[in-house]
Parts: sequence; structure tokens; C-alpha cells
Amino acid sequence: MCNFCFQMATLKFISLTHILMDIIPIVSKLNLFFQREITDIALIKVQIDHCISDLKRLLDSEGAYQSQLNEALSVSGEHSYKEHHIARCPVSDIASTKRKFILKLVENIEARYQDFSMISYM
Repeated sequence: MCNFCFQMATLKFISLTHILMDIIPIVSKLNLFFQREITDIALIKVQIDHCISDLKRLLDSEGAYQSQLNEALSVSGEHSYKEHHIARCPVSDIASTKRKFILKLVENIEARYQDFSMISYM
């Protein structure tokens, strides 16, 4: 149990959790669109494009949760978050992991919905 807590008390884990809290609502919106009982076929391509553009926007900027985390870290000090000691890691590691994840997610969405690109030509 202690080893598990130690692994969770890292800046990388906490940062990636906050990044996911920014990403999941974007993908969930697309997911909920496809769960509707009646889906407007004219909006499929629009919703996919909107999801992808929102994800790509996160490549160059921080989401709300990532901003909150960075603000909390700057206020609380170098090695603590919500009164807990955390192990630091290079910010470049976090940025690299975030970038790889978002690019792969966009790639998977584009591959999954490539057939819907024909809708825009109708």
C-alpha cells in the first residue's frame, strides 16, 4: 500500500490526472452525441471535427484543470500539493507525455471515423 501511495505522490501522476480531466469531457461530448437515440447525420462530421480541434487546442495550451494544478503548485511551494509531499520530475516529461497521448487520441479518432469524412462530400 505504501509503495502505491508513493507512486501516486509524483508530479507526473498528478499532472497527467489533471490533463485527463481536461481531455475526458471533450471526448465524452463526442461519445454522448453518438449515444442519442436519433443522430443527425449532418452533424456527425461537425462533431468529430469539433472534438479534434478541441483536443489539438490542448496541445498548445493548458486546460482548466492543468491551469488550476499549476496555480496550486506555485502557491503551495516546490514540493507539495494539497499539503502532501510530492516527488518532482522534469516538466518536459509531462509535456511530452501529454503531447504523445493527445496526438495518438486524435489519430485513433480520425481512424475510427474516417468513413464519416465521406459525409462532407454529399
